[in-house]
Amino acid sequence: MASGKSRAWAMSTGAAGLAAPPADVEVPGEGTGVASGAPPRRAGVDGVARAADGARPRATLVQWAERTAHVDDAELARLLAGLDDAELTALAAEFEARPQLPRPGWVHAMPVLAAVLLAGAALAGWAYNDSGDARLAVLLVLALLGAAGAGAVVAIDGLRRAPTWRNHRRLGLYVSVLDEFHPWLVETHLRRQHAAAEEYRRQVVGQRGALRGVDAVMMKSLVRAADALEATRPAAALARELQRP
Repeated sequence: MASGKSRAWAMSTGAAGLAAPPADVEVPGEGTGVASGAPPRRAGVDGVARAADGARPRATLVQWAERTAHVDDAELARLLAGLDDAELTALAAEFEARPQLPRPGWVHAMPVLAAVLLAGAALAGWAYNDSGDARLAVLLVLALLGAAGAGAVVAIDGLRRAPTWRNHRRLGLYVSVLDEFHPWLVETHLRRQHAAAEEYRRQVVGQRGALRGVDAVMMKSLVRAADALEATRPAAALARELQRP
């Protein structure tokens, strides 16, 4: 298990949020997540409110990766915070079993097709040098174009799927338990020095279960908000003194 998780983390670096949430993703509002207690209804990644007893089928990690590919880090943390421990555990198990999303079978066939076409082009070129037949020249050009087209298809497919692949790795970090293999363990432990982050940690551990990567993101947001508030206090005091009659 340890080596499998280590490989999963090695494949999960560089995950980052992208843009605003799409219209088909419902953000858990007030009454969702740990901070407000056990909600009677929660929002899933499919954007449809569902009962807390899990009557609707759970979304898989692949579905989460596809539907939240353009959701930023904070928004994704809010979405995942609405899930219970069983759902997060199921998503984490999916990531450990398959840290990288597989590519479709036809994509793997494209390099083979390109190699065959290049071999055909080489043979056509060799025959054309001997005979000078114009039909062989046409065949040579068609084979080269076909090989280039196969390569272009693979490249375009990779660019199209890149956000989903990055989001899949990011989700793996979010749903996995903060154990000794998690890359965010130390920095999350250091955030316990902040009262708001420590209060959140106690609430999660007491109500939902083990801390996960999503909780590290939530604690980071709480720390940033607290620091920003603290930074405004001296300026507010100076402003009051300046405006004093």
